[in-house]
Amino acid sequence: MDEAGAGVLLLTLLRQQAFFAGWEEEKAGDRCRRLFADPAARELMGCHWSGDDEWFVKERFEHLLGWLLMAAVVTENTTLLSSPDSLLAAVTILLPAVDSLCRTAAMAGYRTDRFLASLTGEEPERGPEPRDT
Repeated sequence: MDEAGAGVLLLTLLRQQAFFAGWEEEKAGDRCRRLFADPAARELMGCHWSGDDEWFVKERFEHLLGWLLMAAVVTENTTLLSSPDSLLAAVTILLPAVDSLCRTAAMAGYRTDRFLASLTGEEPERGPEPRDT
């Protein structure tokens, strides 16, 4: 990652550091909508248009979720950081949320509208079907 990329990552982490704070699956849609509305986060996720649809990049999305997970662990659990075991325990608590978001993104074919709609139970607009992954 170059210096500019590191700056965008830092800005995103500062703006979105509470992304996983008090995580509840029911609030995933609202949190992801805010994440996808953040210009720095969009840049990190590689949001781009192809045809009439907006897409994001699998690896970049997963990478950002990993950084947001670490931000949550560090900012919410400072007392737990006294040992590697307690740090691992804090990370393990949020791993199902990360896994769920990654699976949902894959099922949506990494298309932004389908991903966000599936998190909120909305019906996405019709367009090309996502490819099997």
